[in-house]
Amino acid sequence: MNRMYVHLTTGFEDACTVGARRDINPVVLIINADCLRRSGYEVYKATQSVRLVRFVPPKCIERVELCKR
Repeated sequence: MNRMYVHLTTGFEDACTVGARRDINPVVLIINADCLRRSGYEVYKATQSVRLVRFVPPKCIERVELCKR
């Protein structure tokens, strides 16, 4: 599947739930949305808790967290 946008969620638990659809031990990348905007990327609001962006540069990834089971 070729997605045109990276799908981001506004909540950690939502991200874990979505990630658990594909893997029993999902990890979540914490993204700095202000970094995205300062870097010239438009962040679109898709739903109340989902945001879309075309690309996430590595400098905007703040940390990686494991989802707790």
